[in-house]
Amino acid sequence: MLRKDGLKCEFVGDWKRGAKDLEVIERADKMKEVIITEDKDFGELIFKRRLKVPGIILFRTTFTNPKRRYLLFKQIISKISPYGNFIVIEDKSCKSKEIRITFIEICKGRAKK
Repeated sequence: MLRKDGLKCEFVGDWKRGAKDLEVIERADKMKEVIITEDKDFGELIFKRRLKVPGIILFRTTFTNPKRRYLLFKQIISKISPYGNFIVIEDKSCKSKEIRITFIEICKGRAKK
């Protein structure tokens, strides 16, 4: 559905089956792409480890119907840019938190490696 609407997207399984979360984050950052996921671990990786990513949309809905989720997705991104935000989409609500990673934080993260 994303592709039919002209949105550029890539399924992780097509790129690298079994890719680790850190690999997905690194690729998203390199390609300047937003991650759309159901995996809550991405929030911890971004905020606690201060990893850099263009944006994340986390689905926490009780339903899995792709058409229904896509309509909800379109409604949300018409109001909130996925870039620079961590967006949690739930059945009847949406939460958004700005991803703020400063240059100093990025340097500190690299210095630890």
